Amino acid sequence: MRVYPISAAPVETSFESGTHWAQPAHDYRAGKRMVSAQLTHLQTPISTSLPRAPPSMDAPVNFLCMYLFLGQKYLVYPAAYEPRPYGLFAGRTSTGNLSYDKLTVTTPDGVKLACFVFAHTEESLVKDWTTHDSIADDLDFFNREHPEYPKITEAASKARATIIYYHKTLDRAVANLCHAASLFKLGYNVVVAEYRGFGESEGGKANEKGLRIDGQAVFDTVLRDPYLSKTHLVLYGSAVGGAVAIDVASRNPSRVSRVIVANTFTSIPSALRHNLPILGHLLCIFSVNQWNSGKRLKHIPVTTPILMLSARRDRIVNYRSMEALWEAAQHRGEQDASDDSKPRPVNDVFKPFFSAGHESLEYRHDYWKIVDDFLKDLEDAPPVPKSDS
Repeated sequence: MRVYPISAAPVETSFESGTHWAQPAHDYRAGKRMVSAQLTHLQTPISTSLPRAPPSMDAPVNFLCMYLFLGQKYLVYPAAYEPRPYGLFAGRTSTGNLSYDKLTVTTPDGVKLACFVFAHTEESLVKDWTTHDSIADDLDFFNREHPEYPKITEAASKARATIIYYHKTLDRAVANLCHAASLFKLGYNVVVAEYRGFGESEGGKANEKGLRIDGQAVFDTVLRDPYLSKTHLVLYGSAVGGAVAIDVASRNPSRVSRVIVANTFTSIPSALRHNLPILGHLLCIFSVNQWNSGKRLKHIPVTTPILMLSARRDRIVNYRSMEALWEAAQHRGEQDASDDSKPRPVNDVFKPFFSAGHESLEYRHDYWKIVDDFLKDLEDAPPVPKSDS
């Protein structure tokens, strides 16, 4: 088990975005406008089902209660309720040897998810990617004619691993293609999962139950692929995407080789308490989104290494939430955390970034190198089994 020191802050390079599509897609004002629209069309005051407040307090009490119930989805899944300025990103798009496909995943409840897949070819496996400094030069966003299914070839089974990327809910999958490209250049196949209601996916109601279905559906699609399924499977998730990754790993313990989470939490209520010490306890009463990652961690074997990446200047997911998640991870697999005779994980890694925030973390110059270092020993690990026992 490796824990990087958190007592002193190292000198770090400042972050600069550099490309127009790398900017955060979320606008909190859009969520507020949507909440206001919902409130305008409500005909029955919510206070009719609650204890009556004094007449002078009716309006603020009604607004607070309706915002807590109706506004949660805009706060937890903001990008699912924003306008969709992009067209359909269909088909195979390529520049040189770097290419990605649109991958349509159909969930058990019939929702079609517009995901993306970067699959290696014989040519890309031997290419020297160090000669290309600009990801923007390798990616373009033009629609092209394409076959119904992505062109994943046998060469994909020779990749170092396949990473399933569960993005944070502040943006869409397409905003994370630059990160997928970084991983692809390091020798990994990458499947960028999308959620219902996000991007070009169907289903307008993003919620915990739906995203859990979506996460498993993308994982099952990778398992069914004759080439991707032959590689080690790694789950990566950021913020709520990290909660999705933990949930999928907890349900498929023998099929997941590594888990990587960034800026995630033990649960939504605990994150509220960490961010808002006083008001957070009140908001927890109304929370309909739980995402109990701390409890689900116990179903991930101690032999499955977990990498946790924490931005210490994160103003959305407080760093204390990541510390609590790390503590829960170190006691996973135990029925009694105080029993020292239980096996403890020895290959987990906790890495703090003292100058990074929620949005800037993944753009750090050394971020993906740290991820790559964590995955380097996968090539020497035994093959993963074909199915869960």
